[in-house]
Amino acid sequence: MSGVSAVSMDGVRASDGGSVAAGFGVNADGSDGFVTSNQVTADGSTLGSVETFRQSDGQITHVVRPSRDEFLTLNGGCPGQFNGDTGLYEDFDPVTGADNFRVLGSVSGGTEAANTWTPPAALGTVFCAAQQQDAPDTAILTNAGDSQPMFEVATSQIAKGTFSDPINLTSAFDPNAISIPGGIGQDTSANEAIVPVVDALNPNAPGRIVVAHLDNGQVTQFPSVSTYFVSGVAVDSTTHRALIPSNSGFGVYDLAGQAGTAVSFGGSSYQHPAADPVHGKFLVQEVAPPDFFGTAPNNNAMSAIDVVDESGNLLKRVEQFNFFNIFLLDMGSYLQVSPATSTGYTLGPAGGQLAPFEY
Repeated sequence: MSGVSAVSMDGVRASDGGSVAAGFGVNADGSDGFVTSNQVTADGSTLGSVETFRQSDGQITHVVRPSRDEFLTLNGGCPGQFNGDTGLYEDFDPVTGADNFRVLGSVSGGTEAANTWTPPAALGTVFCAAQQQDAPDTAILTNAGDSQPMFEVATSQIAKGTFSDPINLTSAFDPNAISIPGGIGQDTSANEAIVPVVDALNPNAPGRIVVAHLDNGQVTQFPSVSTYFVSGVAVDSTTHRALIPSNSGFGVYDLAGQAGTAVSFGGSSYQHPAADPVHGKFLVQEVAPPDFFGTAPNNNAMSAIDVVDESGNLLKRVEQFNFFNIFLLDMGSYLQVSPATSTGYTLGPAGGQLAPFEY
């Protein structure tokens, strides 16, 4: 075993022992991935690293960048791995304030690209990127507003560091609402970005599913079938289907027909979905399963990953996780899958490791 290797029998742990909750990446082909690791040492200073791992056994293969900096994926939890085995992470120096987006030109090789990823100033703040590895042009959600939010969608070829002109989403928003986006998905075959929004003034009313047509800049919208704030978007580009979760359930959408079906299994807090287009499945976190509630609740109930078909039918409930007592972003990509091996990765307790599971 080399000096940087670390094997965990129950998951993927960073070799320096830090938390991996600030973002990670998983290759959909079943080969590799990477974690960002962060911790505060006994003297109060920060210690971080970016480390790649092998999916077959969870072993750390390269420590790419160990330092006193803080490392995270976009917004501290969005997907980190993209087309062509490309990784993207943020490097923040808490002492100097220097902040750079760095590119892993090859996650499997643990090598950084010579270029950094530098969004044009006109794009404003980049919130998140769509979780897809099918195409080199990745949809990103930004806020170019100053005193008032102005949400836009652009695409980036992350490996090359190039960006398209942004598409303003304002025309699809309710002018009387305070629209809060809950993530971004991408239908690569239809060349569309999917952004669900909810009115912060009235979150118990159905929101909107905003569609940005990346080829011509047109923006459309249709009603959501669920209420309350959204936590992520999963899209199958081969069938133009999407799963968009909410508090007490989720919606399964036909993006081509702009229609959806509400689904609820009786649990609570559905969030951070992922798509397996190879097998026609969606996966979604279920923080509290159905037996957590009722007149005789199961005191041993655990959080679950629900595996559903693309009509929303429950195929399998993997109830072996604990998604309580950890702060996570609505837009975070805390569930990622490798369809090639039918293996998923999510956060272990308190974000101390990645927990792999078969589905």
